[in-house]
Amino acid sequence: MSDSGNSEARAVHQRYLAALDTFSAGCRTTRGHWFGQAEEFIELRTLLIPHAEGGNPDCQYALASIAFLGLCCRSQEEFEASHKRLEEEAVPWCIAAARQGCWWVVDNLLVSGKGPEADRARAMAKEVQRDSAHLIGHDASSGMPIYGPEFIQEVTRRLYGVVRTGNE
Repeated sequence: MSDSGNSEARAVHQRYLAALDTFSAGCRTTRGHWFGQAEEFIELRTLLIPHAEGGNPDCQYALASIAFLGLCCRSQEEFEASHKRLEEEAVPWCIAAARQGCWWVVDNLLVSGKGPEADRARAMAKEVQRDSAHLIGHDASSGMPIYGPEFIQEVTRRLYGVVRTGNE
């Protein structure tokens, strides 16, 4: 991708992050805010697609997030009617970004992903859990396991041979 293409991708991704911050803040303060920014996210999808198709992992993950969360839906009814389709749309973008070492996407595949690649990621997580127990923390009060960044990064490294820091 050219420098101007990278610059454009960064600008669109920054706009997505700003919209996501606004969305998140609204959700904390206003009931029913969830669908208030659908038009913005619909426009962002259009802007993100060429960069995601060009291989930009941040734009790929942004598209996956918009779909998984239904941010492009104008109502609860639209979200419910299109949830399965949106999930199917999101998974390939997650996989594309994960294959480039985006460990935070692998976390989403482990928790929410469907299909063979998500199953492969879960199998690898079990392998890492068995081989590298030192990467798993535990909550002091409950003893529940905590699978932090180092654990997910190791799963990503084993799956794809690369781990992005997020600063690339």
